[in-house]
Amino acid sequence: MTTTDRMHIRLLCNAVLALALTLMLSALPAAAMSELECQVFERERAFAQSVADHDQGAFASFLHPNTVFNMADPKAIHGKQAVIEAWSKIVDGGPMSLRWHPQHVHVSGDGKLASSSGPFVIRLNQEDGSTRYRIGRFLSIWQRGEDGQWYVAMDGSASPPTDVDAAGAEAHMRIPAECQAESSTGTD
Repeated sequence: MTTTDRMHIRLLCNAVLALALTLMLSALPAAAMSELECQVFERERAFAQSVADHDQGAFASFLHPNTVFNMADPKAIHGKQAVIEAWSKIVDGGPMSLRWHPQHVHVSGDGKLASSSGPFVIRLNQEDGSTRYRIGRFLSIWQRGEDGQWYVAMDGSASPPTDVDAAGAEAHMRIPAECQAESSTGTD
């Protein structure tokens, strides 16, 4: 068996595992979210859209002044300006693209902090013309500002990225991305 054969088998196994995880997670009923949780959920979606739209100004508007990115890494990026600079090639649409969306949101009892987590896909366009896909889960910590708006205070990967093929990447992102607000029931 050649090295290439082993690499293809590993990639196939990772894709099967990613697909199985995606199917398991998508089969779970979506938990109803509070109004505050839905605010954070929509804010996370808009944050992801700013990157998809290659909008540096919008991207920057989501960042807390003292934000920390790659929070699980010893070389975390500290501060809004440092994050803007470090992410400029991603936001501008370089050879690496990043897609993500929220799946779970939780707000602290005092309504000042929130966590948002969900799937992400990294697409790397290689110099040889091939494309590499990596999937994982992210975790963002949001802080409510004095203006009532939510800002990313901390962000990072909640799991090490795994190599998959294009189909595995698409399957990973099929996890539901809708805020299921709590319904209020009662009598009038």
